[in-house]
Amino acid sequence: MTFAWQGFLLDVPDDFDPVCLTGDRASGYARLEGDHGRAVQLRWMTLRGGGSLRATTSAYLARLERDARRQKLAFSSTIDDDGRYRYSGSVSAWGAGVALAERAFLIEASGKRKDSVLPLLRRALETLAPSDLWCVLGLALRLPQAVKLRRSKFLAGRTELEFQVPGILNAGTILAVRVGYAGRLLDGRSLSDWCRAALGWTRAEVVDEDSVKVRLRKGGREAVARFDQAEDRIVLVSSTSRRIEWKPRWDWIDWDAGYSEGEVAPSWSASEDAVSSATPQ
Repeated sequence: MTFAWQGFLLDVPDDFDPVCLTGDRASGYARLEGDHGRAVQLRWMTLRGGGSLRATTSAYLARLERDARRQKLAFSSTIDDDGRYRYSGSVSAWGAGVALAERAFLIEASGKRKDSVLPLLRRALETLAPSDLWCVLGLALRLPQAVKLRRSKFLAGRTELEFQVPGILNAGTILAVRVGYAGRLLDGRSLSDWCRAALGWTRAEVVDEDSVKVRLRKGGREAVARFDQAEDRIVLVSSTSRRIEWKPRWDWIDWDAGYSEGEVAPSWSASEDAVSSATPQ
């Protein structure tokens, strides 16, 4: 399964879900957990002039050691010549430092004591790449890099991402929503009626519509939505920007990535304002 966030993507097992997403493009933290206690976590930060990947990794491990000492816990760590590291304390993990597009990534895999997590780490390292894709819990979008994530909200059967459009204050926002069990939600209603209710656009004009997709307009705002019958989901993308380049486009939605229906998202939400550094979680 592809997970894509804040300008990078990587591949994780299909049973993995995000349980923590914080920070922004410059620095942040993501943790994805699967069945049986396995997990992959990433920390990223901008590499400043003169900074080295090994120094970043060493500073991170030193910080973990200080935290362990404060808690009077044993801690040990090693760094190999190829950048891979291992530590053992209150938790144990294998990790590696990677430089990618002016950012440093610290990627770790962990599991239960007898689990072999090196294949999990290797899979993440081999697939890590820069990307303009956002892909999480069945919602996959390709948006221009200039947008900035304002908030994310994940509920059972529903994924929401809201982005700030670049420009002057109040230049507009883009909202992307994916809902599951769509046939049940429609329940005989047209897709346009469902979208009007979902957006609160009671008098929105239907610009174009067929049985599975629709474009709506209300004042300077526009929205597109599509009902994917095979996956029983609706993806809705709306924009409040009046600039033509920020009107919602069909090719912003990537239908080849994401979850199949039947996988249920955890109920939690996150905001880029929650944490803006790459400190350990």
